[in-house]
Amino acid sequence: MNTRTLNTFSKIYGLAGIRVGYGAASAGIIRTLLQVKEPFNVNALAQAAASAALGDEEHVQASCRMNEQGRQQIYEGLSRLSIPYYESMSNFILAELGEHADTLYHKLLERGIIVRYAKGWGLPGHIRISVGTAEENQELLDAMGEVLMHTT
Repeated sequence: MNTRTLNTFSKIYGLAGIRVGYGAASAGIIRTLLQVKEPFNVNALAQAAASAALGDEEHVQASCRMNEQGRQQIYEGLSRLSIPYYESMSNFILAELGEHADTLYHKLLERGIIVRYAKGWGLPGHIRISVGTAEENQELLDAMGEVLMHTT
C-alpha cells in the first residue's frame, strides 16, 4: 500500500494566497511526481514564508481560535435563518439550501460575497461557506437573510 500525505499552508498559517504546501510519500511515489512536476513551481519567497510559518505556533493557535469563533458565529446565524448545515472541523461550512441554493449563490455573488456552489460536488442544494472575520461572517449572514426573504 502506498500512502501519501499532502498539506497546504492555507488560512491557518496566513499563507492562502501563496499557494504553497508539502507532501510526504514513499520514495517511489516521489520519483514519479518529480518526473511530471513543473520546474520552479514554488518560488524562494513562498518557501521562506512557509519555513517561517512552521515556527510560528502562536499564530497557528490564534488562527484556530478565530476559526472556531467564526464557525460558531455562522452556526448560530444559520440556525436563526433556519438553514441546515453540517458542523465542520475546518475553515468552511456546508449549508443546505435546497432548491434555492443556485439563486442564493448568484445573489450573494452580486453583492460581492463569495461562497462556493456545491453542485460540482454532486450537492446542488448546498453552498460551501468559508469562515472569515467576525465582520465578514456577519455581512454574509445579513445578506443571506435579505436574499432568503426575497427568494422564498
